[in-house]
Amino acid sequence: MKSLVSSLLPLPGTVWIVSCLFPAISKREDSSRKENRDVSPFDRLTLRARLISESPFGSSTPPVPDKLANRRYGRIGRVPWSLGQTILGTLFTLLPLLALLIGSQLAAPSGGGPPAKPLTRTQDTVGAGIAFVSTVLLEGVLLLAPLLIAVARPAPRSSRREGLRALGFRGIGFFPLLGWLLAGLALAIAANFAYSLLTQMLHLPVQTNSDQLAKLAKYAPLTTLATLAGAVLIAPICEEIFFRGFLEAGLLRNMNGVAAITLSALVFGVSHGDLGSFALIVALGLVLGVARFTSGSLWPGLLIHTANNALAAVVLLPVILPVLLPTAPH
Repeated sequence: MKSLVSSLLPLPGTVWIVSCLFPAISKREDSSRKENRDVSPFDRLTLRARLISESPFGSSTPPVPDKLANRRYGRIGRVPWSLGQTILGTLFTLLPLLALLIGSQLAAPSGGGPPAKPLTRTQDTVGAGIAFVSTVLLEGVLLLAPLLIAVARPAPRSSRREGLRALGFRGIGFFPLLGWLLAGLALAIAANFAYSLLTQMLHLPVQTNSDQLAKLAKYAPLTTLATLAGAVLIAPICEEIFFRGFLEAGLLRNMNGVAAITLSALVFGVSHGDLGSFALIVALGLVLGVARFTSGSLWPGLLIHTANNALAAVVLLPVILPVLLPTAPH
């Protein structure tokens, strides 16, 4: 159970856009509206198919039939940013974070272990503030590429509202959302138990996030609580917008669903820089990726991610509370 912590609509205005893209057709239809009344239904369907087949984002790719498009893009749809923008945004976002993570690990003293006694309340309070602010800043970096590429500077003939919608901010019914939450959380818990059982049977010397946080809780309970608060309140929002809203959707421009979900889950695992929890994080990323691809919305993955981290925090409370609130001597 302790390894649970380790896994820390069509676009609106389509008709208006088409009329702007093809003013000649619009004028011709207006000038000959009377004649078009006599056009056969077959010709009208042909003209409508011609208009719809053109991409509103100026792409030169051939039209994709509806069934094929649904198999390729799922319910995410074709997003306005390109694969090149996706790759550049990912590199400029993750490379500095990984360099900072590796540098901090190399700079840490090799023989430095936890102190012999818990930190004072003042030291722990300062550490908790630093931990939470650091989480906000580091996780907030993940929002830069999605907001800049998809929202602040949208593609031609695309609005900011459409950019937010492409990132996954779209409605979903209550019962489908509840179903995704229960199914996703059940799969995440099953993966955690399977991983824990496998490491025990094979006697693998891995140290997961849960092991590190359990050690931290014994001498810095407030800092541990602040770290968990960031993992529950901040990390799911920023990570889902970047990895599922931006990265996975952008990969679908040139990949099929399986490849995009798998690659985004692998990048999700690598970005955490935790070898001991890598398999668990990738498994969680696969669940979240399938939820995004199948529902088209960001909300199912966001709830699953938040619930998973919250459950992990609850598991650590029995370790934190005795140090934070020691019992009075009898």
